[in-house]
Amino acid sequence: MPLFARISRYIFFSLSILLVLIFFSRPFELHRYCVNVVFPSIALLPFYKKVFYPVGFLLGLGFFLLGLLSPRLFCGFVCPLGTAQEILILPAKRLKINGEIDKRTNEKLSLLAFLVFLALFAGSAIYKDIFCIRGCPIIWTCVIGRMEIPPLTIILLSAFFISVISTERAFCRYFCPFGYVLGVISRWSIFKLKREIEICNECRLCEKECPMKVDILGAKEYIISSMCISCFRCLRICGRSAIRLRRHR
Repeated sequence: MPLFARISRYIFFSLSILLVLIFFSRPFELHRYCVNVVFPSIALLPFYKKVFYPVGFLLGLGFFLLGLLSPRLFCGFVCPLGTAQEILILPAKRLKINGEIDKRTNEKLSLLAFLVFLALFAGSAIYKDIFCIRGCPIIWTCVIGRMEIPPLTIILLSAFFISVISTERAFCRYFCPFGYVLGVISRWSIFKLKREIEICNECRLCEKECPMKVDILGAKEYIISSMCISCFRCLRICGRSAIRLRRHR
């Protein structure tokens, strides 16, 4: 399962690179295929009575439904931005630069994504456009050197790159609005990771391996966390098979 998740991520990452190359001359069109467009599209419905960018909108709704199967499957199996972060963090890992914070603060900072979620709705309604374009790292990376970048976007891009090169999957943890909503939906996911307490020897290898730094050992049974992305790396690293995917009851 962990190997399949990794292969899946890199396949979708490659497809995303191909999509970027196709739309390189008109990068703002990329939002037609972005799942995050579901939020501003809903916010704009009262004004335009139509769905903006229906492909991205339908993809977003589809992955919300998929989140009812296992927590944040989009994040663990599909998201190209998540894969990009895994690549960007490699130098810090090689140099053993530790940008991690304690578990309690890690969970609290995840609430920042809720504020981003609200900002997308409010900004789209106020400006009557797809507000998230202003800070999209993929779009603005494509236009560097070809057009002037607004000051707000420069600040957002700087925050993105500084965070993701020092802390593993920082954007997924603290800023991604789509991941935040998937985290809420994950409460009702049919399958969840389960820690077999009687087998676990509390070696903490799973927590060290987890890219989202979920408090796995704090779980009494099922690992219920809005930050779990179903990458299943904890399953791979556990030598005692103390973590298993089970139907949640």
